[in-house]
Amino acid sequence: MRIGWAILWILFSAIQVSAQEFKWGEIYASHSNTSIPVFHIETSQAADRMELRIYDVSLKPVFGTEIAKPVRRKGNFQVYEYVWRNAEELQAGVYFYIVRALKKGHTPLETLKHLKLERKEAQ
Repeated sequence: MRIGWAILWILFSAIQVSAQEFKWGEIYASHSNTSIPVFHIETSQAADRMELRIYDVSLKPVFGTEIAKPVRRKGNFQVYEYVWRNAEELQAGVYFYIVRALKKGHTPLETLKHLKLERKEAQ
């Protein structure tokens, strides 16, 4: 009977760990109808620290910030959003961004993406 309880305990522990997993959801930057990108970042749990770093094509840092807290929930994910107002000061072109999420007791999450800044021509 002790073996049966041990197996149940192992299964229960595995279920708890997977339910507590810290992982990415959707991550993208959009700028529909405006030249100001909005970064949308999802994590399965609220991060202790969320960092956004942006680089030009020569990998020179052009911007960096910490995103304070999630703005809402979407299903099982915490949603962070950041409006990059400084983007209007930069030239049109391709930029890379790194998003890093830290949560105590979990492996840090890090991803590299890119976005294309476009300038709308005045009519």
